[in-house]
Amino acid sequence: MNYNRYCHEHGNVTFLSLLCIFSISSLFLLLVLKMQKTSDALILRAKTYLCFKYYLNQTRSYIQNIAAQNLILSQPIDQLKKIGLENAQMAQNKTHATYLKRLQTNRYCPSTQSTSFMSTLPYKTNSLLQLVRDKADSTTILRKSKWNIFLPSSHFTLQATFFLQNRFHTVPSLKVVETKTKAW
Repeated sequence: MNYNRYCHEHGNVTFLSLLCIFSISSLFLLLVLKMQKTSDALILRAKTYLCFKYYLNQTRSYIQNIAAQNLILSQPIDQLKKIGLENAQMAQNKTHATYLKRLQTNRYCPSTQSTSFMSTLPYKTNSLLQLVRDKADSTTILRKSKWNIFLPSSHFTLQATFFLQNRFHTVPSLKVVETKTKAW
């Protein structure tokens, strides 16, 4: 009889050791999954920052180019300058189309974020995203002298984990005076 009792106790120790190994390995698996989720969130945040940085650089250069072309267009027009005026307007339209294309082909942004930039264009556009011009001197019309841009971090998630905000401020010469970025 003593032999059977020892035999069953040996099975209990084995069962207890298997239970301990299983609980330790499941805790380790949970830790690895949590670290992977944190790593994915950090990668997503870095891509969102890169997307926003690309957008800010493109917008700053776009505003400066359009402003320089507006200075050319605002000069008094003679009959000889009429051809130059049409060429300057075509150059402005090309600058605008290039800016829109660059926003859509940003490799750091998914298409949902790229299309959100279309609602915050610095210059007034019509429904076909063509520049709206002033009747008097054919220059483009600035939407506002100050505007904010918000970018949620929703690459593939439904709920944003943080927002990026930037404020553009221009003066009458249409140069970008100040840009501030903050993350929430």
